Amino acid sequence: GIEIDACLSVMSLRYTGVFCVSLETDSCIRILAPSYFKDIEESNILFSASIKRYVYELVKPGYHRQLLNFLDYAMLKKQLHEGNVPTVTYERLDGVFVTLKIYPIAEQNESIDSVWIFEKKDI
Repeated sequence: GIEIDACLSVMSLRYTGVFCVSLETDSCIRILAPSYFKDIEESNILFSASIKRYVYELVKPGYHRQLLNFLDYAMLKKQLHEGNVPTVTYERLDGVFVTLKIYPIAEQNESIDSVWIFEKKDI
């Protein structure tokens, strides 16, 4: 409805993407996603494939290795299980700096276990 659209448009000023991601099944539920990510996502089945394509197509090359290492699901699971919030900051090709934070979701929902929030940084 209108309220949800208004809320999402305000959120999109600060956040470039919000996804609920299952690190077990490598799938996601899109909460807030820019159109370019929808295009990437529709052409790939797995969320990890979509995010890697995003890195190669839209992130400055100097950040590729750091970001791809950060996206290691086994390490993310370990950090989330220990109560940490994995965080990484990178620069897109358009010069915008983005911080990605991954938050754990309560264990009772087996299918989705993390929320990925991409936030624009004011530098």
